[in-house]
Amino acid sequence: MEITLRADPGFQVALHGLDLASFFNSQAIGFVEVLDGAANQLFLQSGTTIPGGSTNSHYDLDFSSPLVAETLRIR
Repeated sequence: MEITLRADPGFQVALHGLDLASFFNSQAIGFVEVLDGAANQLFLQSGTTIPGGSTNSHYDLDFSSPLVAETLRIR
């Protein structure tokens, strides 16, 4: 899965963090990566397990400083 955030001309996107969740079963994912529009890697985390459950289970990623670019690709 890939999500692209693209700012209007003359502006930038700022990503402060994101939440990942799985319904019922925990899910192991290979990586979470954020790239800018030129495919420069701004963030990478490998071997992440997303907790599952029918209640408020989620995995919270907070960046110490926001990731900023004209385009951000989350995958």
